[in-house]
Amino acid sequence: MSTKDLAERFSHDVENLLQETDVSDSPEMPADYQANLVLARRLASTDFSRESQIRFTLKHRLLNQIEHKTVSTIEIPGPLQIIANLFTHSHPGPFGLSRPAHSRQNQFRWAVVAGLVVLVGLVLTGWWVQPQSGPSFLSSLAQILFGGDETEPPSSRQLRLQWEFRGQGGIGAAPATNGNFIYAGSNDGYVYALDAATGQDVWQFQTHSPIEVAPVVAGDTVYVGSTGTLYALDKLTGAPRWQFETDVAAAPTVAGDRLYAPGQDGHLVAIDVQTGQERWRFATGGALASSPVVAGNTVYVGSRDRYLYAIDTADGLQRWRYRTGNWVASTPAIAGDTLFFGSNDEFVYALNTATGDEKWRFKTGNDVFASPTVADDLVIVGSYDGTLYALEVESGRERWQLNTGKPIKSSALVVDQVVYFGSGDGDLYAVTAQSGRILDRFTTGSQIYAELTRSGQTLFVVNGKGQLWAVESAASSPDQQDIPASAVDSQPVLPENPNFQFTPGAWYAAGDGNIVRFHGQIVDEAGRAVDGFSVQLDNGSRSLLSKPSGPNRWQPETDAGQWEIVLDDPTQNTGWWWLTIGHYDCPLAIEFNAQCQQFVPLSESVKVQVVFPGETTINADWICHTDCQAGVKP
Repeated sequence: MSTKDLAERFSHDVENLLQETDVSDSPEMPADYQANLVLARRLASTDFSRESQIRFTLKHRLLNQIEHKTVSTIEIPGPLQIIANLFTHSHPGPFGLSRPAHSRQNQFRWAVVAGLVVLVGLVLTGWWVQPQSGPSFLSSLAQILFGGDETEPPSSRQLRLQWEFRGQGGIGAAPATNGNFIYAGSNDGYVYALDAATGQDVWQFQTHSPIEVAPVVAGDTVYVGSTGTLYALDKLTGAPRWQFETDVAAAPTVAGDRLYAPGQDGHLVAIDVQTGQERWRFATGGALASSPVVAGNTVYVGSRDRYLYAIDTADGLQRWRYRTGNWVASTPAIAGDTLFFGSNDEFVYALNTATGDEKWRFKTGNDVFASPTVADDLVIVGSYDGTLYALEVESGRERWQLNTGKPIKSSALVVDQVVYFGSGDGDLYAVTAQSGRILDRFTTGSQIYAELTRSGQTLFVVNGKGQLWAVESAASSPDQQDIPASAVDSQPVLPENPNFQFTPGAWYAAGDGNIVRFHGQIVDEAGRAVDGFSVQLDNGSRSLLSKPSGPNRWQPETDAGQWEIVLDDPTQNTGWWWLTIGHYDCPLAIEFNAQCQQFVPLSESVKVQVVFPGETTINADWICHTDCQAGVKP
């Protein structure tokens, strides 16, 4: 039996032992006993493989600490004491329990003790080579109990809970976000739109069956697959626009005017996003297991028939296909002319996007469901073997690995050189991209197999209990330079300093049935007018800028400090809007670009509701606190 198999058996045996000795997670147990139980289980899942960092002295310190830890006051010993007894035999009787002994249980316990003796012997003889970059579970536990060495995470927390939502039946898949709202499908068939900042329910839509794949938001529409039906919903109201009969197997993908839906029946269907009409369909030999990815005029998708397909987006004809040794459930990732994906044959592949020719492959220890993530020169991907791998883009050579002890099924997110990923151990991890060093862990209490979703500095995580967690993440890795946020976020990333340059002044709404108008004045703390700053108006589907405040080449007759945005069609522009003041940083041109992307936010975002026809004119004043004369003066 290999050391890996032996370690897995050890973990299972201790779990069974805890159950047989009446150790459980019942809510009435004291909080300290629950904490002990968590530590005991982590010890049980300690990595004893060749890649382990275990040292006898470290193990001895940990076990010594466990043995002398105060036992819980309830009738049976604490779980840490049970583990210590297995190693030390220092307590009389079968774990000190006052109940009849059973020969089968005694035989089982002696078998576990024998297995542990063998494992300790392996450690004593120095059976550790090629230590991995990330710390093992035992090393992490020692840091929890003792603190102290170089692998200790920094004291500043990387992950902090903002809010949690479950709904009636529990969330069944990863959510989607447009920056202002979170869209999540539940096990009882409801689609929820939640305020991203607070987790408050904005609207609900009921389908006829559980929602088990992630929704997709594109433009002004949310696309949700329920059993047998794909729905297109208005993202602001939840009103249905159309529905299409198909049983989606994974999250669909929107590119241009088409939605690509992967079906349980093995068909990839291209659907017109405006009408819901089918454009074409492509048949594979098995259920489609991955989400499609579109690059240029090609859509790539994996199937349970063991192939990765490249299909022409115009006519649905096959360009090429690549055969692996098992299902392809991993959603591909593309960087340059290379496509990366995993297979249940335990390999990660790199192919040429144009021809399908293999560039390299990397062998993991189990199935690869997760989609690879490309970050600079690294491909980061998790495996069912419980390991997150960082591979070199060009060669596939392993740079580092981090073992969590439980399967990794969801894909990683990389933000500012920090890798965020979930594991079957129920933890959300933050690790450095270049070394795999653990920065922080956030525990959700159940396995994380759904994809992570991000909006700004917030990560959205769904665990096995159907809980949706909004977790705030730190802006950057402590050992890396800050990197500008990706331009794909629909909401601007605000400055790290909460003391923004601008704060809201006077606000009020008035009625005007003809237009929707936002306007106001920008002043400094002394009440003097401030020119040259713009206000961004965003409702999740539209994002507009006011011309810089005050008189300028585009609006010479405007009063000092004044700004204004007038919207067309008031019936289409009611609802919630977010206002942010900032700096217009686009190249100066003859015509003002109201959709300028180079907008630097200088304030928090303020949410305002437009109610037609009662309140369609919003007055919003702002107060400048520093650098008030640094605006654009075209």
